[in-house]
Amino acid sequence: MTEAQALILAFAFGCAYNWLIARWSKSGNGDGFTALWVVLGVAMTLAISATVTHSHLARLQIVWQGDVLVLSNSQHAAWYELKFFVASGLPMVVGSLWRYLNAFSITLDDGE
Repeated sequence: MTEAQALILAFAFGCAYNWLIARWSKSGNGDGFTALWVVLGVAMTLAISATVTHSHLARLQIVWQGDVLVLSNSQHAAWYELKFFVASGLPMVVGSLWRYLNAFSITLDDGE
């Protein structure tokens, strides 16, 4: 799988996982299991990133004011994984904020 395909898969996983968490939140069955949901999400994100069979860059290069900076393998790995956590985590963050704002709105409406 290419890196772009894996990033798309990570984003799709994040969307599906957000939908699942929203359903569990509404039913009340997911209460008290936040740590488990986080661990499962992180594990899936790492598993998806491991499916990339070929990355076109052996090392990450950044050009800064005309100088080429080559990151070490550990720095490259951190930036590489960060892309996958952004792809899978963004739908979760947006969904969480959306659920919070909706709950806050319902609370305000009930109090008036």
